[in-house]
Amino acid sequence: MDLDGPLDFEDEDPLVNPPPAIIEKRKKVIGLDDLLSDFYKEKSKLIDKQNKKKRKVSKVYDSDDDDEQGKVAKLSQCVDEVHNQMNEIAGEEDYQEWGLSMFGDQKTPIPSPHVDLDSCYLLKEFMNNQLNLMVGLIVDEGTTFLEGLLVNGLLTRLILTCARVEKLICKWTLNILLYSLKEDLRSSACDFWCSILLSQNEVNGAAPVEINWLPNYQELKEALETYGFRINSSQDVELTEADSESQGPPQNIRAWLKLVTACCQIRCKNPIFSTSQDSDENLLSSLMSINLKEKGCNLFKTYIFVVLAENWLFSSKLVEEKPVLRDMWAVFLRYCSCQINSTDLRPYASKVRTKAAYLLQGCSSN
Repeated sequence: MDLDGPLDFEDEDPLVNPPPAIIEKRKKVIGLDDLLSDFYKEKSKLIDKQNKKKRKVSKVYDSDDDDEQGKVAKLSQCVDEVHNQMNEIAGEEDYQEWGLSMFGDQKTPIPSPHVDLDSCYLLKEFMNNQLNLMVGLIVDEGTTFLEGLLVNGLLTRLILTCARVEKLICKWTLNILLYSLKEDLRSSACDFWCSILLSQNEVNGAAPVEINWLPNYQELKEALETYGFRINSSQDVELTEADSESQGPPQNIRAWLKLVTACCQIRCKNPIFSTSQDSDENLLSSLMSINLKEKGCNLFKTYIFVVLAENWLFSSKLVEEKPVLRDMWAVFLRYCSCQINSTDLRPYASKVRTKAAYLLQGCSSN
């Protein structure tokens, strides 16, 4: 017991132990500076949140941009590769088909045959005619006289009127067409042959000219060889380095082309080229032996072969005489249309495929 401590009743006396003073809290007065400070704090927090969101979105965009840029780079690379391949193909086509020297040195042309009045029926008829009394034609002037008729177009009109041309006149005019160096004689002989050949089509009801002699395949081939054409030339033909009068085809090549064109325009008539000259089945067999899938295959020549073979087969009675030719022709056309894909980018690939498919439809319908 604490003797020095206060008694119990003394603890209850407010005078001895007064209650603790109550401290009143004063409300703090909020000023304008406090409001501005709170406003800027909240605004700073909002800006920080927006920046965080932008950083997240930018990371997503950056990854998308990287993917897109990668795709663009791959696409650009593919386009460049295709462009380079197309340039290579175009370069190969230009090299193979253009600028090549397909004609070498010309050979000495075959001399023109002398027209013998004793064997020329046309001249003998004129000699026996009363008109000869005015002209005074003699034996040595027969060739000169016929050349004058040829250049003036009178020989063509006379033959079309008579509807008959003899063998000697045919050979003489053909020799002029193929080998003459005189432009007037050469072009007149070409017009003469085109007129009598196309008369076989009986245009405007005119009677066809009876032609007693026609050129054959060998004679036309010999003319090309005389012009210097390299029939068996390969793709490795070198370019001509120097100009020479003996190099390149003569002007007669134009008349030669017109003559061959006229021959091909005669359809369902007597064949210009006989089967013994062209070896029909051997020709089709050689066409079928062409490997169209080979990269070095010259599809330009194949396209020319298809066009020429079609004209040759159906401009004569070959198909009627030998039905097996039609079957072989159909097999070759089917081979061309199936062996060449639609995506083949080689020169003339699409032309060969389209031409063969078109001609194959005609074979199927027949």
